[in-house]
Amino acid sequence: MLLEEEIETRDITNILTLVADAAKEIDIEDYSLDLCLMATVLHDFEEAGQTGAVLKQVKTLLRPGGCLAVIEFKKIEGPPGPPVQIRLSEKETARLVTPYGFKKGKTVDLGDYHYLTLFLSI
Repeated sequence: MLLEEEIETRDITNILTLVADAAKEIDIEDYSLDLCLMATVLHDFEEAGQTGAVLKQVKTLLRPGGCLAVIEFKKIEGPPGPPVQIRLSEKETARLVTPYGFKKGKTVDLGDYHYLTLFLSI
């Protein structure tokens, strides 16, 4: 993977890459992560009925005060991206995430198709 090559080239020691099923237990020490990035996948977890399992797992892995960064497609017609009916608005994203022990922070517009919302683990 490109990220792994960059990590090795720069001799970075505090980034771990792994491929895992986010809806199942991930073999990382609890409360050990500073940041979790979900890039255009939360809507897929919601469609699959896995949102709760995934967010519980993320909450367990993030240290208190850690950050969950969620990038999603704006709720507009595409392409690119999924059909508009499964896209998540900023309010829908917050409604899904906050019940799992997260406090909504800043939302940033990322251009024509995406937005980023930050959530703090409380």
